Amino acid sequence: MQEPILDEVKLFEDIKRVNSELFAFFKEKYDFILSEKINQPQPPEDVDKLIKRFIVRSSEKPIFQKLNGADDIKDLLEDINDLAKAMGNSIDDIVQSYEEQLKNDQVVETIDMISRLVQKFRKALNARVKKFHVDDAVTVDEMQSDFFDLISKILKENLIERIIPAIYEGMKIGNVEIYDLILGKINNFLSAMGIRTLEIEAGQKINYDFCRPTESEENSTDDYRLKEVIKEIRQLPYIFDEDHIVVEGEVIGWRFING
Repeated sequence: MQEPILDEVKLFEDIKRVNSELFAFFKEKYDFILSEKINQPQPPEDVDKLIKRFIVRSSEKPIFQKLNGADDIKDLLEDINDLAKAMGNSIDDIVQSYEEQLKNDQVVETIDMISRLVQKFRKALNARVKKFHVDDAVTVDEMQSDFFDLISKILKENLIERIIPAIYEGMKIGNVEIYDLILGKINNFLSAMGIRTLEIEAGQKINYDFCRPTESEENSTDDYRLKEVIKEIRQLPYIFDEDHIVVEGEVIGWRFING
C-alpha cells in the first residue's frame, strides 16, 4: 500500500524540479530580453503615417529675405553657421549615445553615415556662403534672388536630397525612434531657416508644380478616378514661403490604363 504513495511523492518531486528548472530558464531568458530590448528592431510604421514625421512647419522669415545689403552678409553667415552647428552637435550626441547601446551594425553604420554627412554639409555651407558677393546685384530683390539660389542649392544637394532619403529608408525598415530623433534636429534647422514642407497626402491629385511623379506597371489601374492621383509619397516638397521651391516632392502616382 506504501508504493503508490512513494510513487506519487517521487512524481511530485520530479514535477517540482522541472517547474523550478523551467522557471529559472524563462527568468534568465526574460532578463536577457529586457537587457537587450534596445537592440531589438522596432516594427516599421505604415508609410502614410511615416511620411508625416517629415513635415516641417515654420513661421520664420525665409533666410534669404533677411539679406538687405552687403553689410548683412556677415551677420547672416554667423546666424546660419550657429544654426548648423547646433544641429550637427545635437545629432553627434544622439549618434554617440545610441552607438554605445546598439548592437545592430546596420543601424549603427547608417546613423554614423548620417552624422558624417551632416558635418560635410556644415563645411560646404560655410565655404560656399563665405564666397557670396553682391557686387553684381543692383537691387535688394536681385541680392535676395542670388542668395536664394546659393542657399537652396546647398540645402538641396548637401542636406535634403542626401540625408532625408537615408532616414526615410531606415525608418521603413524599423528603429523609427532613433531616426526620428535625428530627423527632429534637421527639421528644427530647416524651420529656423524659414523652410517648410508642403503638406500633401496619398489620394490627392498630383500637384505638378511641386511634385515629381513616377509610375510603374505595379501601380496600374483601370479606375479613371485614380488618374493623376497620388498612391504613395516618397518625399515631401520643401519650400520657402509660397512659391520658392528648394526640393520637389517625390510621389508614386497611379497609372491609368483605359481598357
